[in-house]
Amino acid sequence: VVVAPGSFMTGENLHGEVLALDAYTGDQLWRHMVKPYSGLLGMAAGDAEGTQVRLKEHISPQCVPAHWSAPMIDGNGMVIVGRSD
Repeated sequence: VVVAPGSFMTGENLHGEVLALDAYTGDQLWRHMVKPYSGLLGMAAGDAEGTQVRLKEHISPQCVPAHWSAPMIDGNGMVIVGRSD
């Protein structure tokens, strides 16, 4: 099982990691730490560029997505997961 614990984009210097856990025992198999994310005012990539459009449409000026996408494992066993930057 691969997980990418994290929060929603609401602050600067969000720390993150991707973990692989044994599905039966819950034991950690491996862990990959990433450098903290520091977007403008804690925004995800693209949030600042879309602010005016969202304000014009009377919706939230900031998207505030999850810090990570859902991880997937390809046919070769490589873990692929997106991040807000």
